[in-house]
Amino acid sequence: GVSNRPGSRFGPRAVRGIERIGPYHHVLDCAPAYDLRAADIGDVPFASRYRLEQCHENIEAAITKIVAAGVIPVSVGGDHSITHPILKAVGAREPVGLIHIDAHCDTGGPFDQSKFHHGGPMRNAVLDGVLDPTRTVQIGIRGPSEYLWEFSYESGMTVIHAEEISGMGIPAIIEKARRIVGDGPTYL
Repeated sequence: GVSNRPGSRFGPRAVRGIERIGPYHHVLDCAPAYDLRAADIGDVPFASRYRLEQCHENIEAAITKIVAAGVIPVSVGGDHSITHPILKAVGAREPVGLIHIDAHCDTGGPFDQSKFHHGGPMRNAVLDGVLDPTRTVQIGIRGPSEYLWEFSYESGMTVIHAEEISGMGIPAIIEKARRIVGDGPTYL
């Protein structure tokens, strides 16, 4: 799972706590908890919290049930490794596009003898055929890690580096991202 700082595991709890602060969102001009048809179905139950591959299987099975019911899943928390089983579930019928806002591409290969880690979910999803790299845009990528971006470029992903954001401007980035993902199913 998570290296360095494992605070992301508290993400779901934090999001649930925010709703209690107040229901109205001034930017959206709505009360999302009341105006949207949404439900908190709780945390994905894990058969073992110590076996990452088993956790991924549990996540994929849970998201597959949600998708099969015709529901669009919104997932919060965990590290980036959970993206792979989520993409396997939502892209099972048809590869999805991706708008990925992050500092890292997350397209690294096996690390420390493990295929599954938080630095490689996008690569694994492309190799599994559930993520369409030509309909993928990665925004905000930074750092001295050119070797970690190679897969993104070689597979056909579009990478917008952090240094490019101020020059392009947010409206242009949004327009470019929409153009890249097109009208097909897209994971954000």
